[in-house]
Amino acid sequence: MEIGLTYLLPRQMRKLGIDAQVQVSLEAMAALAVNYPPTEGLRQLEQRLAVVVTRGLRQHLETRRPVRIDPDAVTAWIVPPRRTPTIGLKR
Repeated sequence: MEIGLTYLLPRQMRKLGIDAQVQVSLEAMAALAVNYPPTEGLRQLEQRLAVVVTRGLRQHLETRRPVRIDPDAVTAWIVPPRRTPTIGLKR
């Protein structure tokens, strides 16, 4: 989560030209990091963060009001990855 706050979020904000129009709460960043398996890696975290920030920007442009992204928005905007069943013998 620290890498997301320190590097990934500021990079996404600069890339999209966002100042204070869209804010991502600490809880939303935690939801992005905690609700998904760590094996997916940093690239997937960056992709999910890009989706959330872009949707927040779209909402800002439609309403002309600042948007604060919370964990509820993260769970609504990001679909959790499907879990593949473990193949093995049943006892």
